[in-house]
Amino acid sequence: MEDKNDAVKTAPSLWQKLSMYGQLFLSSQTLVDNFLLLYLKKNDAKLSPEFKKERDTAESIIFYTSIVGKVLAFGLITSRLSFLNALPFNPIKDIQTLLLAYGTMYVGDGLPITFLWEKFEPQIMNIMQGQDEFVDLYADNLMNPFKLFYYVNCV
Repeated sequence: MEDKNDAVKTAPSLWQKLSMYGQLFLSSQTLVDNFLLLYLKKNDAKLSPEFKKERDTAESIIFYTSIVGKVLAFGLITSRLSFLNALPFNPIKDIQTLLLAYGTMYVGDGLPITFLWEKFEPQIMNIMQGQDEFVDLYADNLMNPFKLFYYVNCV
């Protein structure tokens, strides 16, 4: 009977899970950089074919969600900024629009990697243990160069 109580005590509460996801979301750029380690050629041999398929699916989700977030932010900016719509200039509304657009981009960039991180964390940590502290992501990378540039500079 005590074993069940110990198991219940060690299970994370909803608040602990939300706190963990919040911390992961705030560090989403670092998570994306670490996710890119899975695409280095020297690490590719360590991955199983099933894991590579999951990795590629997750990368597509991360990429397209980020693109959609940026398109939505652009749409918000073009439709709501007062000086673009020939409305009387309203700086308070324009600042709110810009903050909302920035938030939309940040959510589009950070949300998918936050929820996918648990699936890839063990493999990434194994890779990071054998790596140098500084890794050149452009050298010997299997990813499309455009996508790699986008992840390094835009996410």
